[in-house]
Amino acid sequence: MIIIDFANGYPGETGLISGMREPCTIFIELDVEKALKDGMELFLTKNNTVVTKGFDGVIPTVNIHSNKSS
Repeated sequence: MIIIDFANGYPGETGLISGMREPCTIFIELDVEKALKDGMELFLTKNNTVVTKGFDGVIPTVNIHSNKSS
């Protein structure tokens, strides 16, 4: 089973515990509202990481809000 993890913030932000590594240089932002509307199940873990199975292990590009490099 594929589980996809999303951090709930960016490196260096207060409260960011898991899901993001300091040397990360590319950020892909999930459009949470659209993903939920499309039926994607999202879960928030105890350490504040957002996890999902996507749709058969895939996050469709229509559910990506933006991507950027640091």
